[in-house]
Amino acid sequence: MSPIRRYLRITKYSVLEVRIYLDKPSDAPWLLSSRDPVLPRIIEEVRPKVLPKLREENENAKRKGSKKNRGIKDVVSQDDFEVTIFLTELSTRHSLLTKQKSFRDKPKLKSTSNKLTGWLNTSENPIHIEDDERPPEVLQEHADDVPELRDIPDSDASHKRKDATAD
Repeated sequence: MSPIRRYLRITKYSVLEVRIYLDKPSDAPWLLSSRDPVLPRIIEEVRPKVLPKLREENENAKRKGSKKNRGIKDVVSQDDFEVTIFLTELSTRHSLLTKQKSFRDKPKLKSTSNKLTGWLNTSENPIHIEDDERPPEVLQEHADDVPELRDIPDSDASHKRKDATAD
C-alpha cells in the first residue's frame, strides 16, 4: 500500500513531506476518521521533535564526512498509537503554493463632484445668481382645469389593432 502523504510546517518558510506507512492497511480509516481524528494528535506529538532531529542528523552528517549512513530512528508513543520517526533524503524537490490573505482598511471615498463641475465654477469664473425684486409667481391649479375621462377622445390605434389581427 502506498503511504499517506501530508506536509508538516517546521518553520515559517520550511515544510517537510511526511509519509505515513501503516503496518496494517486496515488502520487507515482509524487514522483518518472524521469523528475522532488521530492523525492531528500524532502530528502534534511529532512536530516538536522533528526540527531538533533534523539539526542533529545534519550535524552527524557533517562530522562523518561523505560516508553514507542510515539515520537514527526515534519512537513516539501514546496510549493508542506508536510512531517511528526517521528522516530520508529525497532527490526530488517539492514546491508548495500557499494562500496568504492580507486585509487593509479601505480609504474613505472622496467626492468627485469638483472634477465633474469644477470647470464651470472656478474662482476665476464664479456663478452669480441675481436676486429679483419680486418673488416668482406661484401657479395655482383650479378645479375646472382637471380633465375628465369622458372628454378624452377614442384612439385610432384600437381600430388598427383589429385590422392587424384580421390579416
